[in-house]
Amino acid sequence: MTKWSSCTATLLRICPLLLVIMASPALAQQPGPGRIAFTNVTLVDGTGAPSQPGMTVVIHGTRIERVVRSDHISIGGDVRVVDGRGKYLIPGMIDTHAHFFVWLSPGAGDTAQAAARGAGVYIANGVTTLIDASARGSRDETTRRARAMLQAGGLPMPRIHLSARVDSLVVNRARAANATELARQLLAHDIVGIKIHRGLNADDLRGIVREARNAGRPVYGHTYEWTSTGYHDYTHDAIEAGVNGLFHVLGIAPVHPSREPAPPPEGAKWEDQWLYGATRWLHADSTSVDSLIRQMLVHRTWLQPTLVAEELTADVQSYWTDPAWRYAPPEQDSSLTGWPRFQGADLDNYRASYGRMKSFVRRFHEAGGMVVAGTDGIRIPGFGLQDELRLLAQAGLSPMAALQAATRNAARAFGLDRDLGTIEPGKLADVILLDADPLADIGNTRRILAVVSNGTYLDRNALDALLAAAERPIPGAIEHPAASLRRPSDRTTLQ
Repeated sequence: MTKWSSCTATLLRICPLLLVIMASPALAQQPGPGRIAFTNVTLVDGTGAPSQPGMTVVIHGTRIERVVRSDHISIGGDVRVVDGRGKYLIPGMIDTHAHFFVWLSPGAGDTAQAAARGAGVYIANGVTTLIDASARGSRDETTRRARAMLQAGGLPMPRIHLSARVDSLVVNRARAANATELARQLLAHDIVGIKIHRGLNADDLRGIVREARNAGRPVYGHTYEWTSTGYHDYTHDAIEAGVNGLFHVLGIAPVHPSREPAPPPEGAKWEDQWLYGATRWLHADSTSVDSLIRQMLVHRTWLQPTLVAEELTADVQSYWTDPAWRYAPPEQDSSLTGWPRFQGADLDNYRASYGRMKSFVRRFHEAGGMVVAGTDGIRIPGFGLQDELRLLAQAGLSPMAALQAATRNAARAFGLDRDLGTIEPGKLADVILLDADPLADIGNTRRILAVVSNGTYLDRNALDALLAAAERPIPGAIEHPAASLRRPSDRTTLQ
């Protein structure tokens, strides 16, 4: 009996939506964990080694058992053989900045159904692991409950690792004595690391890092904020305190004090504050940029740029005309309705700043810094990671470097590299089969033929069934420009 059929009763009890999924022959016939062999495939293992043609990768249960030249192995017994001639095998990808709660908002309906939609969209895009970058309080509990529902049903889903958030707001809500005490409390729970945000000083940062290191977990997050007293950039303090990684290249513009632009007046609109934070990049000088890069390299601080968020701000209409819009969680519409819509000189300045941000990402990478891929749940969860890889390549990273940002580097950044990030014996069985070379064009990571997630094989038909179950109705063409686009069943819209 397969994994799918054995849990049918559980699925039907917790999630009526999955009647649609289970009725699909493509999904119902997928094997559960057993032995799978990809033969004669070109392997791009994520380690940085050149692609290796003529390889066989054997998966046994939830682990990679063997990686060997095809002419050095004979496949026999009860093994599902997948002919990889002309195909490419890469590691499952990791989104290091997800917010799974966007699928689970009150307007999304039944939690189990909404979770199944979101999980399916991620898997269909080859995203087999998420770092949920800290939902707070009840949102955190909702995400945990949804994860448990998916696991209980044996559904195709990415691994969801939760962060815990430490900032002044959470300290007050938790009635902790200070940020260090809150970090100590949170690290006793099942979290992958600590995300920092607003209202923290140098002492707070040192205390948080000390507690996290004692627990063997990373610290990462925002190092800038806008308050009633102005714009505060504590990037340098965070790096010196030993924070492992920085989120959002938007807010870390290395501006010498003599070049710092005048901030908006007190009481300025939030859009003006956002624009100010971005356009500080227009005042960043080469000496300050080089100094920040050196500081990050000395302290081995990685960078998660989330360029996809900046591209969206530079062209917010692109969300509404994206053919993948129909797979977005409903909450995304309302959140992006309020997204900044800069015009005229403001938009020109923002786009120029965005260009400076991409240049910084390239310079940091070329200097030896580690870049990791994350999306902040933008633009469309699941699809957004593919967009981020495209933007990293546009910034100047090679296809290999862009791929590693979502595989090896992502796993290393969060201490998951013992099990994830590369295709090697003993690693967890998360792999993606592509029908084109990702090292020739990073866009080829979209050309997915099959995904193995934790040992379960899902072919293209099964992945399309997951997308079909997640699809929502699209408004009329007059109201919504995307309505005139081709349906996603036309494969070209998914590539």
